[in-house]
Amino acid sequence: DTASAKFDLNGVNLRALSRLARVTPVTGNVTGSASFTNGPGPATGDFRLVVANANPVGVTADPVSLTMSGQLRDAVLTASVTGEGQGFKLAASSREVMVIGKGFDVRPDVNAPLQAQLDMNGRAEQLWALFGPEDQSLRGELQANVRASGTIAKPDLSGGFSVAKAAYEHGETGVSLRDITANGAFDENSVRITNLTANDGHGGKISGDGSINWQNQLSGSVNFTANDLRALGRDDRLAVVSGKGAISLDETTTNITGDFTVEQARISVEQP
Repeated sequence: DTASAKFDLNGVNLRALSRLARVTPVTGNVTGSASFTNGPGPATGDFRLVVANANPVGVTADPVSLTMSGQLRDAVLTASVTGEGQGFKLAASSREVMVIGKGFDVRPDVNAPLQAQLDMNGRAEQLWALFGPEDQSLRGELQANVRASGTIAKPDLSGGFSVAKAAYEHGETGVSLRDITANGAFDENSVRITNLTANDGHGGKISGDGSINWQNQLSGSVNFTANDLRALGRDDRLAVVSGKGAISLDETTTNITGDFTVEQARISVEQP
């Protein structure tokens, strides 16, 4: 007739957890508690987690702190997240209607009204160090202001985001882009990406724009133009290309298409 659960964390090592999750190792610790009870009265729940002194391994300055909390009352889950450190600030909150079944059967009502918001500004390299692949890097200024309404099944988003003074490097291919800028604007059921530009530091440039729509089903594309762009930039391999391409996506696949001319290339085979 009833179901209940409770757990407490006290100074759990984030480095151990990041190894279990097979993500980039992170130092710091997490403390918190959560509880849930369902029956014989209405289901209730509470949680609070505090992440302290979080940083990529080897970094000690300006550690990240996060506080996540929420409660379930009268089949409504309200939650919030705040955080700062490593040059960024984050504030998010949401209100979701839940479907309560028996026992631990609790899930969001995807057709109920949704309220959520996200405000974030800071440096891309700090988030990339925590979540990005190790052989790639991204740095620059990030800003985002997003509001969500509608339903989970069909969210309506407003607000926008921007990337400025950014740089990206890919170790395997030697691709190096700098002065990356991009803007995005949400319009209920779509997002428009504009002013996407970057250069390779050797006279090559790339630019693009696009949109993603989810009103009926997920679809969209980002079109880009490359002019004398270093698509390979290592000592043993170099390729400069020009042309036009597109990245398109739908419910099941992501397709990359394009027509490029190799303006010049050098391949050095120095070992068997």
